Amino acid sequence: MLRNELSFTPEHFLIGADKIQNQLNSQHLLDFNNFSTHDQNTFHLNTEVTDVIRQDILRETTRTDTEEASPHHLLAPLAHKIRELYLDHYQIFLPTASLGGTHRLTELLKYYGLNVRSLKSPPELFNKAEGFNPTDRSVHAYTYVAIPESPAQGAIFKDLRTAIFCEDDIFGKHARRKGKTGKKGGFRTSLADLEENDPIVHVDHGIGLFHGLVRLNVNGVEQDYLHLTYKNNDKLYLPVHRINLVQTYSGASTNPQLDKLGGSTWQTKKTQVKKAVLAMAQDLLNLYAQRELAQRPHFAAPDASYWEFEGRFPFETTPDQQKAIDEVLGDLQKQRPMDRLVCGDVGYGKTEVAMRAAMLAVMNKGQVAVLAPTTVLAQQHGITFAERFKETGARVEVISRFQKPAEIKKIIQKTKEGKVDILIGTHRILSSDVHFKNLGLVIVDEEQRFGIKHKEHLKKLRCHVDILTLSATPIPRTLEMGFFGIRDLSIIETPPVDRRAIRTSITRFDDEVIREAILLELKRQGQVYFVHNKISSINATADYIKRLVPEAKIEVGHGQMDANELEQVMVRFMKREFNVLVCTTIIETGIDVSTANTMFIDNADDFGLAQLYQLRGRIGRSKERAFAYLLIPSDVDQLTPIARKRLEILHRFSELGAGFRIAQHDLELRGAGDLLGKSQHGHVAAVGYDLYSDLLKDAVAALKGRVQDTAFDPDIKIPVSAFIPEKYIADLHDRMGYYQKLVTATNSEEVWNIVGQMNDQCGENPPEVNALAEVMILKQKLKELAIHAVDFVKIDEKQIFPRIIFTLGNNTNLNLEKLNNWVKNNSQKIILTEKMKLIYTASLEEWQTMCNQDIFIMIKHVINQIKVQVI
Repeated sequence: MLRNELSFTPEHFLIGADKIQNQLNSQHLLDFNNFSTHDQNTFHLNTEVTDVIRQDILRETTRTDTEEASPHHLLAPLAHKIRELYLDHYQIFLPTASLGGTHRLTELLKYYGLNVRSLKSPPELFNKAEGFNPTDRSVHAYTYVAIPESPAQGAIFKDLRTAIFCEDDIFGKHARRKGKTGKKGGFRTSLADLEENDPIVHVDHGIGLFHGLVRLNVNGVEQDYLHLTYKNNDKLYLPVHRINLVQTYSGASTNPQLDKLGGSTWQTKKTQVKKAVLAMAQDLLNLYAQRELAQRPHFAAPDASYWEFEGRFPFETTPDQQKAIDEVLGDLQKQRPMDRLVCGDVGYGKTEVAMRAAMLAVMNKGQVAVLAPTTVLAQQHGITFAERFKETGARVEVISRFQKPAEIKKIIQKTKEGKVDILIGTHRILSSDVHFKNLGLVIVDEEQRFGIKHKEHLKKLRCHVDILTLSATPIPRTLEMGFFGIRDLSIIETPPVDRRAIRTSITRFDDEVIREAILLELKRQGQVYFVHNKISSINATADYIKRLVPEAKIEVGHGQMDANELEQVMVRFMKREFNVLVCTTIIETGIDVSTANTMFIDNADDFGLAQLYQLRGRIGRSKERAFAYLLIPSDVDQLTPIARKRLEILHRFSELGAGFRIAQHDLELRGAGDLLGKSQHGHVAAVGYDLYSDLLKDAVAALKGRVQDTAFDPDIKIPVSAFIPEKYIADLHDRMGYYQKLVTATNSEEVWNIVGQMNDQCGENPPEVNALAEVMILKQKLKELAIHAVDFVKIDEKQIFPRIIFTLGNNTNLNLEKLNNWVKNNSQKIILTEKMKLIYTASLEEWQTMCNQDIFIMIKHVINQIKVQVI
């Protein structure tokens, strides 16, 4: 092709101002200003801004009169304005970003005698929303969840006699969330994490090795298959729609013995494990029953004071953060003591969940104990809680070694007298001399960091006091208790607004790398952590960095320093008075410095996986990109296999929300341990942790008398290519992740939502992806009717009418009497064989009705007939 044939001018790509103006002139415009030029295509609205309401509310908070400054009076300016507009026959709307926001406004304004009705959907032109009735004078205002998001500012439209007050007008500007919510929680490594030669468990065939996805053409139909190998290099190709039959292998061994494909060894191992977990399930149910029997007076529901406290949160809650909050508040309003575990990645908002629980406890005259594993974290919580509760009247105190003994003694006495509402500290709070007048809630941050003695003390408290546990990387036993219902579980997986993943590098201890990274951070006005966990050589390390980077201001912090000296160092670092902190793991939890976004971990091979993850979580807590450098010895051969594996895992899981997978791999490296004190280690190693958990859940369900729906997986054989093309999504891990999401979806809406995500991220879905969605939906329908398989075939080449063969199996939940009657009444097109195969031959009329092409419509048509006739 000649060069001049490819010449383009800017006009080929840009739309000129004249064209834009012509387009605008052809449209009707809404003009919200009072000073625009009049023309026939413009509507002029006489408007008034509503942000003055926020200014009036702020004036209320600064009143010196304690009565006037009460939370009950803070929204008086808004209530007064709503009542004034209502009497002037305005329609008033209060859009919010979430259901929690609508509930909060409804409750707050109820105090002022205002009836605020919550609409199920946003009003269209203010007159079509369900529940909206402009003639109903009993309603003062309407609130609703705005789609796609709440507007930043409202207005009063005088000519339309309509007013809109947004959350920012009332509570001030909040950080707003963009993007989709996080994935569903679950302590199971995603199949998207699989690498070549990773061990994998098939529920029917046992432990094999994963070798990726292969595209096979079977009977003229292309599909994706998982390529698995077993003992003696036997191969198994598993269609992707049955991917739920496999799980990653997580056990004590990183190199488990492979099973023989088709052999009896695997079934023997499964039988032995099933017997063991049955006894374990009984223990679990006994613990569960004891927990259900415990009772204490329940807390009253949130009132206006609580909703005002909530309204001062400077960010928008993420969806699963709000869910965790709702679950915690729900627990506190029950008679059974709360024992809830809130899991969420570092910086994902667990503390805010805890503070809202604390607020409800304080409102109900209960004292709150906040237990932190380190002095630094206790101090950090003290600052955070004091700031958050400063306008509530709640008294917050901290006891730690940063205080003098006389000061601690005074705080303990005030706590005993009920003059302290929230007491924050380390395990010192559990000492015998600390007494509460009315302890109502205990918040435990990172419970796994406490010793056995402290955990036993907490175990005794669970009988009559509410316990809320927070954790980023829970140990397997702690999390497992949540999954089996012994402890309630909430998972926060949605990252905060604008949070970015931390870039993690494994590198030898190198002068040039360290100097360049520190200078890069200093150049963007940031700060650096240099973690060196040997106190004997920490000062020498600080001197080394001073010589290497003389431009930096460097100080040292470690746990053996004088308490006041250490506190001063931490405070100066938070105030940015120096920019490099050489420290021990004392900063592992608690210290929160948004400007510190580079970290070095010296001798990283000496740390545990969860500890490395916690340390790395101290950076990346702002919009800035964060960098973590895991420094290892120059001689890499010195690394042990476990240390090497540990560092590889941390490097691999650098994306947001990886805490659960880190915990899962920590389980692999350390072994599962004893879940409830019985030795289950060998059983986990035999079948893998995921399958062990499934077998235990099945045993618990059986003892509770629940019907298990996991006994079979429908097989679908239809002549349609259904897969995710490699050209559409090239990355193997992404495709495996989407396959797993699709096969674990529970209804058609979830399936199409996942397909929609692919469309958003990768462009228009190819036909194979839409066919895959239909296969997954069909599978759900088959499972609902306990139909084990479906085949779609033609009788022979001369006949055009297809037949559909359903394999019912001997344990079908269909009504066999109705089934036989239906077969007899339709004997020309339906046959039921002795092997419980239902063969349906479509008539010409049916085939034409189904457009003679869409196999899925045809099969679902028959399934619907079966459902109507024989259930």
